[in-house]
Amino acid sequence: MKKKFKFLGVSSGICAPTARGKMGAELGFSAIRKYANSQKPKIFKKRNVKEIVSPKDLFDYIENPKYTSDFFYDLKPPSLKGLSGKIYESILANKDKVMTDITMGKKTPFSFLYKIIKKNKKKIAHDTVVFPRSANVSRHIKYLYKIFEKISYSVKDTLQHDNIPFVLAGDHSTAAATIAGIKQYLAEHKPSERLGVIWIDAHVDGHCPYSTPSGNYHGMPIGIALGLKKNYAPNAKDNFLTIENKKEWEKLCTIHGGDGPMLKKEELVYIGIRSWEPHEEVLLEEIKHYKLTRIDERKSGGSGLRTGEKWKMFNGDADKFHLKNKSLPLVCEETLAYLSKNGCKHLYISFDIDSIDCSVVPGTGTPEPYGLGVDEVKYMLKTFCQNKDVPLIGMELVEVNPLLDVDNSTVKTAFEIIKSLVDK
Repeated sequence: MKKKFKFLGVSSGICAPTARGKMGAELGFSAIRKYANSQKPKIFKKRNVKEIVSPKDLFDYIENPKYTSDFFYDLKPPSLKGLSGKIYESILANKDKVMTDITMGKKTPFSFLYKIIKKNKKKIAHDTVVFPRSANVSRHIKYLYKIFEKISYSVKDTLQHDNIPFVLAGDHSTAAATIAGIKQYLAEHKPSERLGVIWIDAHVDGHCPYSTPSGNYHGMPIGIALGLKKNYAPNAKDNFLTIENKKEWEKLCTIHGGDGPMLKKEELVYIGIRSWEPHEEVLLEEIKHYKLTRIDERKSGGSGLRTGEKWKMFNGDADKFHLKNKSLPLVCEETLAYLSKNGCKHLYISFDIDSIDCSVVPGTGTPEPYGLGVDEVKYMLKTFCQNKDVPLIGMELVEVNPLLDVDNSTVKTAFEIIKSLVDK
């Protein structure tokens, strides 16, 4: 019998304490589920969807006096540019009301804060939304570990019940927990079989506390999976970590219970990346990847474009797909052959919505122009999910942020992608 997807939702607010202003991303699961339930066919039913991390997890965390002040401090802008001083002052002035929202456990957490940010979102620069103020590159890591434990346990449990876990989350850091859950399952039931990972994303997400420019864990899931312990950028100094920080990072990297790292570089393939830092560029030299730097001929220039790599916009014909001068069908074929050659028997796909062009999906925290088309994504995901050489064992869709969305377009796109993968 063909295995079915079991949808696991993460709506905790992991982003909230790790990336100021991005609490909205954690409503991604709720927003997708709400929209899906208004559509036909119904793809989320009681028997195949479960919220594994809820807002209560974040409420319990923030209510702890040890972390309350840190949480609100992370809302503070690095300057008056972007999130204006008046908005921040308004947040602090109404701190008690925000905390009341939390303690009352309202269905819409941080209702007051959302109203402020949503009302003023045109004034909020993306760098303000994404980058935190705190210099502690391992802050909130203990909280993350607790959330990771819940996610990895649910993923493992889903596999043990002969279903395929499909995680819907906000912050991409959750992917490390999903990989951990799969690795735990394989170690117990199929210890000799390797896991292959396809990472479809605009970003490499390969930082670690030693290299991160921001401290945001959504930029570190691959760093966690690879167990990285230094900054690989040429002539770069490691960020300072306390002994406690180092122990916390080591604990997070070994959450799967194994002796070595969760993932080896030859078990990973990137598709669609077009933004990275020097540390990550060194990693890419050792990891199979397909860069995407596409130019719309009607525009000039673009973000992160590389010399000699100019691409026409996707026009809807599968035969016209191109990544690094290769057709998309060939990229899919090469990717699966590469993982199979390296002994991978199972496939996990991590799909970040920002791999799609930001003109199509504005509702994400780190948007990038010149991305993949929706039809390209559907083609790839369907090809990978249906392949027999390296069968699918798990999947994840992340970084849908309704707070930043326009006309619910990103939520709708996410739903259409999910629907294309689910048996009617």
